[in-house]
Amino acid sequence: MLEVTKNRHIDYIIIDERNYHEIAIIRHGKQYMNEFKRMLKHNAVGIAAVIDGVIVGYGWAKCGEGEDKFFDIDSNVCLLASFYVRSDYRGNNIYPNLVKELISITKNRWSYSKWYIAIFCNNTSSLNGAKKVGFHVVREYKFDRVLRKTLNKAYIP
Repeated sequence: MLEVTKNRHIDYIIIDERNYHEIAIIRHGKQYMNEFKRMLKHNAVGIAAVIDGVIVGYGWAKCGEGEDKFFDIDSNVCLLASFYVRSDYRGNNIYPNLVKELISITKNRWSYSKWYIAIFCNNTSSLNGAKKVGFHVVREYKFDRVLRKTLNKAYIP
């Protein structure tokens, strides 16, 4: 993992049943509250970045055969996905620091040692942020979805 400049003002909180609605609201929609609730139900680990008491971003790790819309995840792997940083806080290394913190949490608490990160191919900011941490493109996938269901999920070994 590459060294990323740590924003010394970032605190992290674990997303759980008590606080997920406060964190999801930064994306302005009930859809995200439902998505957070679903991820918690499927044992995903979420963290929020907080600066001066303000929730500025979040990210999720789906580990060990966790639930994902696009991928089937092997038991020894973590898929990092569903990151968001408020637009007025972008450009401050929050996203790469969220990635590093999630890797640290999943490594130290559950001994995971293999991570993948899912990023839409047109999201150049996230691709650049992932490269800062040491990720590189392994493969691009094209998914077919009908009525919110992915017809051709990919397997992550």
